[in-house]
Amino acid sequence: MPVACLILAAGQSVRFGEANKLLAEVNGRTLVRRAADIALASLCRDVHVVVPPNNLLMDQSLAGLPVTPCINWDYTSGIGSSIAVGVRSLAPDLTGALVLPADMPWMRTEVLDKLITAFEGADDALVTFPVTAAGEQRNPVLWPSCYFKELGDLGADRGAKHLIPTEPAKLQKVVFQDDAGFKDVDRPSDLSP
Repeated sequence: MPVACLILAAGQSVRFGEANKLLAEVNGRTLVRRAADIALASLCRDVHVVVPPNNLLMDQSLAGLPVTPCINWDYTSGIGSSIAVGVRSLAPDLTGALVLPADMPWMRTEVLDKLITAFEGADDALVTFPVTAAGEQRNPVLWPSCYFKELGDLGADRGAKHLIPTEPAKLQKVVFQDDAGFKDVDRPSDLSP
């Protein structure tokens, strides 16, 4: 049951300031490189990275990695356009896609693998995502391929959260006791764990 990882790396980083936060470094690697390395070490068969056009520094960060870059020419319009561009680039034989924001530098491969293993072990195609011990939803979300059409048709200005079913029978929540890996980066001060 092949699953891909779709890394979202085309955001504008407005709250971070003038610099692109995904090019900031944590322990010597840019955030986008860290996300790609984590995904490549996981059980994902393919790794696609949605990037803005004409970004030499982003290209350099991903140089040498076996990832598929997906250019979002409309990247300024919002996250929905990045999800749509990425999903439309996926192979038709995939059973699911893990949508991973690139701004989570403390994410671990083990988290991705636990989500994929839970997804593959389910009897039905369930939207699978992590939750904290308190039941709060976190990213990344693993979408079954039956949602690819809707994800590929997303409007530019909103993400995919509204597509998550409300019926518990269509969801699979994977509980994680340690919430540290789910922290994202919005501002330079967030680069410290």
